[in-house]
Amino acid sequence: MSEKNQVVTIDMDGIGTLERMLGREMSDYKEQIDAYTLVVCVDDQIIAPVEACIYQSRSRNASVVYASVWLRYDGFFCSGHGRATGGGYHKASAAVQSALDSAGVTLSRPIDGCGHVAIIDAIEAIGAAMGLDGYPMRVI
Repeated sequence: MSEKNQVVTIDMDGIGTLERMLGREMSDYKEQIDAYTLVVCVDDQIIAPVEACIYQSRSRNASVVYASVWLRYDGFFCSGHGRATGGGYHKASAAVQSALDSAGVTLSRPIDGCGHVAIIDAIEAIGAAMGLDGYPMRVI
């Protein structure tokens, strides 16, 4: 993580309920253009507790970027989806921020439009907030 001062708050109300399972698998009708997976080694097992997928329409004129995030570890599960429109900024990070908001995850430093490294930093901070900060982790 390039900066270690990202603080994550996860709203625990409704964890594991349908209201908090808002992630969408869109690969059937959107093109997956990027993905970020937090890989952690816990007690000699490799797990992937946080995943973010970025999608865009298959049209050449597509401008909307979509994102879905999934958080799952040790009985904890929530997910969210979001989108970003417009131009002149990093839409993938804005879509991930929107998806995190949808999942009930609050970042102390929002990543809207902040780029690829900000997404990685946020995902690592989420892993730490889920209690995995003492284990080796990497975003791939």
